[in-house]
Amino acid sequence: MKFRNIIYTTLLLLTYIFNHHLCLSQSWTNIEGGIFADYGTSLDLDNDGNLYILGDFSGAFDSSSITDLGLAKYNSSGNYLWSWSPQYFNNGDAYGYDLVTDSKNNVYIVGYLVDSVKIGGTTYTSGHIASLREFFMTRLDKSGNVDWTIRSPAYDTTFPGSISQGLQIEISKNDELYILIELKGDMILGSDSLSSYFTTSKYLVKMDTSGTTQWIRSGDAFQIDTSGNYYIASGSDLNKYDDGGSNLWNQSFSNTITTMSLNSYDYFYLIVDPDLYKIGLDSGKTVWSILLNTDIYHTLDADSLGNVVVSGKVFPATPTPWYTGTYFEKYDSASNFKGSFYWGNPILIHNTIPFDIILSNDSFLYVLGGLNVTSTFPDTSVFVFGDDTLANIGNYDVYISKIKVADWLITRGNKLVERGTLKLNTYPNPFTFYTTVEIPEKYWQTNNVSILIYNLMGKEINRIENIHSNKIKINRENLPSGLYFYKLTDGYQIIATGKLAIQ
Repeated sequence: MKFRNIIYTTLLLLTYIFNHHLCLSQSWTNIEGGIFADYGTSLDLDNDGNLYILGDFSGAFDSSSITDLGLAKYNSSGNYLWSWSPQYFNNGDAYGYDLVTDSKNNVYIVGYLVDSVKIGGTTYTSGHIASLREFFMTRLDKSGNVDWTIRSPAYDTTFPGSISQGLQIEISKNDELYILIELKGDMILGSDSLSSYFTTSKYLVKMDTSGTTQWIRSGDAFQIDTSGNYYIASGSDLNKYDDGGSNLWNQSFSNTITTMSLNSYDYFYLIVDPDLYKIGLDSGKTVWSILLNTDIYHTLDADSLGNVVVSGKVFPATPTPWYTGTYFEKYDSASNFKGSFYWGNPILIHNTIPFDIILSNDSFLYVLGGLNVTSTFPDTSVFVFGDDTLANIGNYDVYISKIKVADWLITRGNKLVERGTLKLNTYPNPFTFYTTVEIPEKYWQTNNVSILIYNLMGKEINRIENIHSNKIKINRENLPSGLYFYKLTDGYQIIATGKLAIQ
């Protein structure tokens, strides 16, 4: 299975124009897979800009041993670095639903194991004869070495079909892990016992980075904010809880919550078919909602300015809708439409689908997706991507793409045009040791303002709170040379945004 890394200069995607003509610059696209079906499930960026993808493979990354659950790492240029997969014995199997990276670039995977599976130097066997799927979480270091694994089987001696599996994992700015576990039967996790009897239950578990459980509560699909509060979506209801488990507010919608995203800048978006909502964290009230153009929704992500991209699929007018194409649409934090693009070829490809996306602060959209060709292996077809034709490996492959979307951003210099935010005087900039930011008097005298600083990957690296002066000195400390972003906020709105360059 040949690894393909295709570098592009300027690529015009097959585009449906709504109000904007988007000429997107694509940095690279990789196609991966074996001779059978390959799927992606999750992707994440670490602090160094490396990309991790998780999926289910039939032999990939130039290695036939990467089957079923597979994890791969690429650098920011799209170069393959390493891949990892468990080893299977008897009827062993594994599946990974989600992954995250921490501040030290360790990788955490959650999913389920079946029968005998070797992870690192340990072989894990089925914990109970009645268990069909057994929850696991594994941590690997940035080189792909396994640090530790937790395996917790579900069991019920009266019901031979118990299931436990990790569906979702998120991480806080303090490296606290939050895991959503689905359970049918009984389960022991550390010193805690969980039960769901004959029904299926979901639990939200908080752990530290060593895998030690902090607390367990009833849960569902969730997000966390920078203050350690968590938000649970169950059907059409959205609830906010503090770390102690107290309910802070509830909001009900007219339809089921399909997907949601709360990023590290506390921008909270969710989709309630067929609308995109922006939610206020303090009140739970709707800030705004708009009708989307996407037919089938998959995922969404936002950057530090609140720009949000929604990914999904649309059915073309012709041929009849057994064929779907990948579609993205973008809005700013004030709900203004910022463009869209679509790709697919109804003659050569059955389907393209986005599995997961990341919108980074440096104007790149990272996409983990899949493509399904019309023919069967070995008579494969091709993937038409703009003006380029890429050969497929099997009949259902995974693609990873990094696309420059700077023309979608709503910034002009340091000014957020639509929201009327300020341009602060910052000097010197670029700087070597320190820089000074000037803040207008009406803000630092009347508001409890803070400056938050982020790296290119969107992770907060410094925070200056309770500002009561018109001049704030920002020291370089141990930060490496490069570009950084900051925002001035009073906790309710962004007052100003800008960039910092360290020489």
